[in-house]
Amino acid sequence: MKSTASSPYMGVLILGATALFGNAVFTAMVLLMLVSCIWTPRRALPLLFMSGPLKLTAVGTILPIDITLLLMAAVVLIFLYLVVFNKIKTTPYKFSILVLIVVLSVIVVFSLWWTIAPWGYISKSGINILFIYLPLVFILVLGLHDNSPLFSPPVFIDTVVPVAVSWVGMGLYNQIHDLHPKQFNNPNDIVHHMSGFGEDYHFFTIFCIFAFLQYFIWILCEKQSLQSLAAGFLLFVLAYGMLNSPARVLTIGLLFVVAITLYKFPKKLSGLAIASIVLITAVALTGVTWYLSNLTATQMGSLQRVTNFDFSGESVFSRFVAVKVALRTYTQDIWHILFGVGVDGVAAANQDSGLYAHNLLLELLLEYGLLLCLPFVLLFVLSVKRGWACFLEAIQYKQAAWIWLTGLYMIFFIFSLSSNTLGNMRFYWILVGISFSMPSFSQFFISSELKTAK
Repeated sequence: MKSTASSPYMGVLILGATALFGNAVFTAMVLLMLVSCIWTPRRALPLLFMSGPLKLTAVGTILPIDITLLLMAAVVLIFLYLVVFNKIKTTPYKFSILVLIVVLSVIVVFSLWWTIAPWGYISKSGINILFIYLPLVFILVLGLHDNSPLFSPPVFIDTVVPVAVSWVGMGLYNQIHDLHPKQFNNPNDIVHHMSGFGEDYHFFTIFCIFAFLQYFIWILCEKQSLQSLAAGFLLFVLAYGMLNSPARVLTIGLLFVVAITLYKFPKKLSGLAIASIVLITAVALTGVTWYLSNLTATQMGSLQRVTNFDFSGESVFSRFVAVKVALRTYTQDIWHILFGVGVDGVAAANQDSGLYAHNLLLELLLEYGLLLCLPFVLLFVLSVKRGWACFLEAIQYKQAAWIWLTGLYMIFFIFSLSSNTLGNMRFYWILVGISFSMPSFSQFFISSELKTAK
């Protein structure tokens, strides 16, 4: 992770430039990265990872085709190149995962057939799972290997982090100029949350996490603790974003990753590194205190709802109601118990496309039933097992890029247990696909040591 694009110095520069000049800087950087896919095809996957916010740039609005579909087509073309020139590498384990994905595709087709949900509910969820997410996981499982033109951890980070930081800068720009953009998914309404920008208010928090996780690992692995000042500045933005987003579990996931990392590193941290982490924490607390003291009464009311962890809170309570109503339909018919109420059946049972289980496992149980949910659960359990093993090994062997990627995966797995829905988790599906190609560092280092000994 000794790259320039994702360094703290460059991050502060991008953040400041976007906060001052707004969408011009954000659009210019996105355009540059899109064009660079021509000579760096490995940028296509991380840009697809972040295609939602890219739609809000001038580039996204000018293109005659949806930018998600365009980037998906680029990934498919790279995969076809691998197939045509016989550059595909597989193992019996990967082959079994591929068979599992095919089985899941068949299950989704049948679920779309018998779902209780009308077309308007499934057009952007079940269809996404069938025609984008499952094929994408298939491509990543089969096409990712050493030197694959589809994926490289450093390129992934160098693409995601600068765009993430620039996105945060856009939030600050909107805050400075008191701008409230229209919601991407609901153009008739504006983004009400402070520092919100475009597609969805929780993106702000997600991208703060992208950036902060990278800077935290930079301090731990690269031992360049003087850069903690830059990291501290970005963490202030992180704290600011956390208080303006309902994606609370992302916060929990981040703390989880940080705690595990610190547990593995304490004896190896220098005094300066420890001081850096203390400084980051102090900056965050000071920034949050300052922010809260400057809120208007209206903003404070909105903030109290957003950060309300009480189960009587409106957001949490509505999720319990959604599951309760869906369970009533689910338990009325033995067919539903075994095979589920179908794709988006939870939302249909509640007669509200915005109400769903907000929990990956509950959603699978209710929509696919006791029998058909098992292959899905197997896929996610296997991916978590591989991701967790790689996360711990990456920490042990100080593989910074993989700590970032696997840490991000664990955050989004935790996030999937309390928010969002399967048809709307592009981040998580891509990380699932990557997880099955994560390396075993212990085997690599043991084999290297044996070669050296000989």
